[in-house]
Order: sequence, then structure tokens, then C-alpha cells
Amino acid sequence: MHADRFLALTRTLAEGGFAPTEDDPLASGLTCVLDGIQGLVESAAHS
Repeated sequence: MHADRFLALTRTLAEGGFAPTEDDPLASGLTCVLDGIQGLVESAAHS
């Protein structure tokens, strides 16, 4: 490993900067898609 060449990245990794979060990106994306579909369905129902 080249830790001496990438000091900031090495420090960020050591501090857990890229650790998984509690948020699930798949669930967040799916929620956005489903909200959009719901909006389209409701809009079409009122037309």
C-alpha cells in the first residue's frame, strides 16, 4: 500500500470516512422512484 503517497485518503479511511451508514441507498432510491410513480398516477387520476 502507498499510504505515504495518499496521506489524506489514508487518514480518512482510518477515521471511518467511508464506512457504511445507516441509510440504505437502495431503499432511498426506490422510495424516490415509487414517490414519482405515485405522483404520476395521482396526476393522471385527476385529469
